[in-house]
Amino acid sequence: MPRAAASRVAATAADALQRYCAKRNFTVTNEPAPELQPSAHKQAASAARAALVFVVQKHVATRLHYDFRLEFGGVLLSWAVPNGQSLDPAAKRMAVRT
Repeated sequence: MPRAAASRVAATAADALQRYCAKRNFTVTNEPAPELQPSAHKQAASAARAALVFVVQKHVATRLHYDFRLEFGGVLLSWAVPNGQSLDPAAKRMAVRT
């Protein structure tokens, strides 16, 4: 990826993270607050990593559901999957972007 494009992606990811942090109250939940200005070491390690991250998380909220998170541009995008995942590839499951 050209250096200018990588800078735009990083800036977009930083803006998305700042908007996310502005909406959250980290004193109410036990989720750790992210670093808004990651260290140079973390930035270099992130840039060197070729594989992207995905996470499936069991989320006990008002109703039990699962969250699917996919890394894009250094940010984990999240979808709630209310009916849970299926081992059958033909089964369709609704996912709601959160």
